[in-house]
Amino acid sequence: MDIIFAFEANVGSSNLSGGTTCITNVILMPMKPKVMKFRQTLFWDVDPKKIDPKKNARYIIERVADFGDDKEAKWVLDFYDKMTLKKVVAKSRSLMPETKKLWTLILKK
Repeated sequence: MDIIFAFEANVGSSNLSGGTTCITNVILMPMKPKVMKFRQTLFWDVDPKKIDPKKNARYIIERVADFGDDKEAKWVLDFYDKMTLKKVVAKSRSLMPETKKLWTLILKK
């Protein structure tokens, strides 16, 4: 997951010894991953450019779970919330049994 770094600085506060201190706070904010450019070999039955990640979430999750590579699996894990992934894996009737077991274990954490 990509992280956006935001910095807050308070410069000019004086301390007891007469010097100046600089107080900096770092704020880490998770960033939603960009929409992936899907491979034609992964979505052989449709035009990958026309797939909407929100409307076609179940289709994408099932296809990536069964046939995706590491990069695509990481993208799915970062893009979709854990509850959506769990529901799709649990209710899917198209996932291979081995795939279903693996993703159930992955999503238990």
